[in-house]
Amino acid sequence: MVLGHGQVGIKILSNLADRRLVRAGVTIPVERLATSTLDGMQVAQAIAAAYRFAYADPYRACTHNKGVMNGIDPVIIATGNDWRAIEAGAHAYAARDGRYKPLAS
Repeated sequence: MVLGHGQVGIKILSNLADRRLVRAGVTIPVERLATSTLDGMQVAQAIAAAYRFAYADPYRACTHNKGVMNGIDPVIIATGNDWRAIEAGAHAYAARDGRYKPLAS
C-alpha cells in the first residue's frame, strides 16, 4: 500500500520523548532502610546526599543516572523494546536544559 510518493529518508525521527513522561514514586519506612552497619535514618540521609551531589555535579549525575537506568533496562529488554533508544532518550532528557542533571530525585 502506498501512502504517498515521497522518499523515506529516516525511519526514526527522534528518541527524545520529553512529552511522554512516566513518573513513579515510592514510600519506604525509614526503619526498613537499615543495614547491618547503618540505621535507617543514616541510609536515608546518605541517599539524599547522593542526590544533592548528582544535582550539583554533572559527572556524578551521569553515574547516578546509570544506576537509574540499571533498574529500567532489564524491564525494557524483557518487554522486547529497544533499550538503546530508551537510554539515548533518557540521557538527552537529563540534559534538556543545557546542563546534565539526575533523572531521579
